[in-house]
This record gives sequence, C-alpha cells and structure tokens, in this order.
Amino acid sequence: MGDEDILDVAKKLGRPVPSRRGASLVDSLRPRTREAALPRSLSAIHGVGGFPLHTDGAHWPVPPRYVLLQAKASSECATTLFDSRQVIWSSEQVELLTRGVFYVSDAAGGFPATLLSRGLKWLRFDLGCMTPANGTGIRALDVARAGLNRTPVRLPWQVGMTLVIDNWRCLHGREPTLEDEDRVVMRVLVT
Repeated sequence: MGDEDILDVAKKLGRPVPSRRGASLVDSLRPRTREAALPRSLSAIHGVGGFPLHTDGAHWPVPPRYVLLQAKASSECATTLFDSRQVIWSSEQVELLTRGVFYVSDAAGGFPATLLSRGLKWLRFDLGCMTPANGTGIRALDVARAGLNRTPVRLPWQVGMTLVIDNWRCLHGREPTLEDEDRVVMRVLVT
C-alpha cells in the first residue's frame, strides 16, 4: 500500500490534515534519537525509548478525530493502545477531569484546556505538552493517571497493516526500540 491508499481511507473518515505547518499530509515515522528528532516532538523527549500513552495533536485546540497508521516494515516494536472508555469514572471524577485546568504548549505559545472536553467528546492527554495549571489540574492528573494505569493492547506491525485510531477515545504509545531498527510507520491525521 502506498501514500495514496492511506489517504483514500483517511478521506472516507474526514479531512486529512498535516501534523505540522508546511508538512505533508502523510508523515513517515521512524525511531529517532533525541538529537535527531524534530523539536517539540515525543522523540525529542523520549528518543528511541518508549512513548507513553497519549492523544495525537493534544496541543491543538481540538485534537484530530482519527489517526491512521500504516506499517511500511514489519517490527516487533509494537504500538500500544488503550481505550479510555474502559475506565468507569465516577461523576465526581468526571467533574474534576472537566474542570482541572492544564496549560497546553503549542507553537504559538499555548492555551488552557482540560483533560476531558465539555460534553465528554474527547480525552486530551499528553504530558509532553500539558502541565497542570492549578490545584484542580493536579488532582485531575492524579485521577487520570490512576484510571489509565492499565495494561494497553500491544500491536506489533506487519507490512501493509493499517490501524485506524479513534483519537478522541483511545490513547496510543510506542514500545522502546533501537535506533537502527527498520521500523517505518506512515501516519495521517484526520479532522
């Protein structure tokens, strides 16, 4: 499968958008050392280590609805997935998650946001760009960490395998890898 194939699938789900200003609609994701990584990326923070569970585009005012990933090479370095709807939040916890303020860093400076959107449309979670901004935010982070502290599903990659992630519902990450591993995953974000 080529870039056009993954874009065709993306267009059926919504509008494909670039992950960064001036970037292509299709990203080629490879393990990178911290030094070789793009600034302000998870690779710049974690290098070839594992990526924690996160929401892609958490630094956007509205995160992308879907994330499409497609393997260009087989790899035992799996993507990890966690469905946030497995967590049964109490009404008090939901209130805390929708009120606790976080400061979200982005290229333009940043903005305040919560972990759960009003109306519970999406979960925004990426500690690479999010910092609790008040005491309620700190308590919300504790509640979120406790709820999300479960074993994710592990998906090793086979050539051509395509994964569609509901980015408003599911968090994803990456297992640690080696710098020279031939792990190549194509990504398209869809709004």
